[in-house]
Amino acid sequence: MLAPHCHDRQSFISGVTELDEYLHRFAVQQSKKGIVVVRVLIDTDMPKTILGYYSLSAAQIDAVQMDERTQHKLPRYPVPCFRLGRLATHSAHRNCGLGRLLMGCAVERCLT
Repeated sequence: MLAPHCHDRQSFISGVTELDEYLHRFAVQQSKKGIVVVRVLIDTDMPKTILGYYSLSAAQIDAVQMDERTQHKLPRYPVPCFRLGRLATHSAHRNCGLGRLLMGCAVERCLT
């Protein structure tokens, strides 16, 4: 979980301005307000350093948004689900499989 005083958010650089700015400026606020859950991946040898992060929020899907075949399988009321809002890895750790690891953690968290 994102801990504002334990993690160095400002040094995180993914290379995507919007993802960096979100972590630097908005992630803590939205977490405190209960809008999202933000999870960070850290290096245990350097726990202040964020290697990557993802954000999850509650959402719902209305069956009418689906194709006809899928609509028959779903109830007529909105179905609750999770939305993966953001997922980013530090640019210094590209092509190391961290994105895949973060995605797996996000799916596991949703299933739990």
